[in-house]
Amino acid sequence: GYEGGGMQISGDGDIEMNITDCSFTENQAGYAGGALRVGRGGDLQLKMWTTEFINNSSDYEGGAVHVGGGLSFEGRMTEVRFDGNTTNYEGAAIELDAGGGGMLMLVDSWVLNNEATGPSGAIQLSDKDELFVINVDFGTDETANSPSDIANAGNTVTGLGNASNVTCPAIGECSLD
Repeated sequence: GYEGGGMQISGDGDIEMNITDCSFTENQAGYAGGALRVGRGGDLQLKMWTTEFINNSSDYEGGAVHVGGGLSFEGRMTEVRFDGNTTNYEGAAIELDAGGGGMLMLVDSWVLNNEATGPSGAIQLSDKDELFVINVDFGTDETANSPSDIANAGNTVTGLGNASNVTCPAIGECSLD
């Protein structure tokens, strides 16, 4: 599809969504959200566990996941794997552009081998959004993602540096390997 190659959620109003034990593999979107696109007004709470996004792509942004629109967003992704997702602009794994502001917590997860050809790499955030990483593996070889592939309104997220692997056992306690 044009938006949300695997799943699209749109409309207005508040929603709480839980995704558990899912695999989004080889989906493609002509615009945004190769696997999952959320574009709506209202408040969205997203909880995701033991889910994988493998080899998804979009032509513009959010190779695997794109969250955008006028919504307020709060999300937690635990044991989620983003591997081999691509986009022609930004946010190969995740593009978070919640017009009402957003917060994403990524816990015990993997962000590996994602590629964006535009200004950011694996994860792109707007200037209204926040990202917390706790025990997230970005990989260690030259094809892996690194914390420098996380961009907030075009700038690398403060405190993560340019390491190839970040381990964050608790918020604010990241170690760089």
